[in-house]
Amino acid sequence: IPAAGPLNPSTIYTQIHETSAKRIATIDYMRKLHEGDIFYFGTMHYSQSALHNMPSMHAYKLGRRATNYFLLGHSLPALLDLNSNTPLEYLRALTALLSDFETYQSLCGWDASGNVVKTGRMGGMFKGGIRSSKARRSSTAIAPLDLSLETKPDLLGITYKDANPHSPADMSSTINPTGHEFQFLLTPHIPFEPDFSTTLGTLCDTLVDVYGKLTDLVPGPEYCNPTLLEAFFKADKAIRKIMVANVAREFEETTRAGVKSEIAGLGKLTLGGLM
Repeated sequence: IPAAGPLNPSTIYTQIHETSAKRIATIDYMRKLHEGDIFYFGTMHYSQSALHNMPSMHAYKLGRRATNYFLLGHSLPALLDLNSNTPLEYLRALTALLSDFETYQSLCGWDASGNVVKTGRMGGMFKGGIRSSKARRSSTAIAPLDLSLETKPDLLGITYKDANPHSPADMSSTINPTGHEFQFLLTPHIPFEPDFSTTLGTLCDTLVDVYGKLTDLVPGPEYCNPTLLEAFFKADKAIRKIMVANVAREFEETTRAGVKSEIAGLGKLTLGGLM
C-alpha cells in the first residue's frame, strides 16, 4: 500500500484531474463572458455594449489580442500531437511553447490583454519575418517575408493601414520585431487582422482539448509521480498567467466599480425619497 501524503500517486492523479476540470470550466466561462449577455458570477450584467467599454476590448487592443491568441492557437495542436507519447513529454512541450509565447509578447511590447509593456524591444520592426527553427514551419507563410512600411502592399485586395498611434506597431501581418527565432511558436504571416471573437473562441476550444488530452494521458495513479505533478503545475501556471489572470482581473475590477456605482445610485434614490 503506497504511503499517504501529498506525493501519493493517487493524490497526484486526483490533483491533476480536478485541476484540469476546473481549468476547463474557467476557460469555457471566459469564452461565454466575451460573447456577452451574461451576469458575471451572478453580479453585474455584461451586454455587448458593456463589453466594448472595457479597456481590453477597445478596438486598437482587440487587434493585438487577436494576433496573440491566433499564434498560440495555431501552434498548440501540431506541437502537442507530436509530443504526446507520455504525459511528461506532453507537459514539457506545452511549457516550452508557452515560454516561447511569453517571449514573443515581451519582444513585441504588449501582453495577452493588449496592454503595452515597458520591456518590449521594437528594434528592426518590419525588417523581416519570424522564421521557425525548423524550415518546414515556414511553409505556412502566406505573404512575403520582407514587407516594409514603405512598400504598403495590398494583400489579397486589402489596403494597407497605418499603425494605430496607441499600439507599438501594426500587426496586420505577424512580423517579428527583433528577428528572434522561436523553438516551438509558429508565426505565419497573415494578410489581415484576425477576428477577435472567432480567434478567442477557437483558442478556448483548443485549450479545453489540451487539458482533455492530458487527462487521457493520465488514466490512472500508476502514471503519476512528483516530477509529473511539478511539470503539470508549471504548465498550468503559465496558462493561468496568459489566458485567465488578466481577463479575470479586469472583469473583477470593472464589476466592482459597476456595483459601487449602482449602490451609490440606489443610495441617492433612497435618500432623495426620504428628504
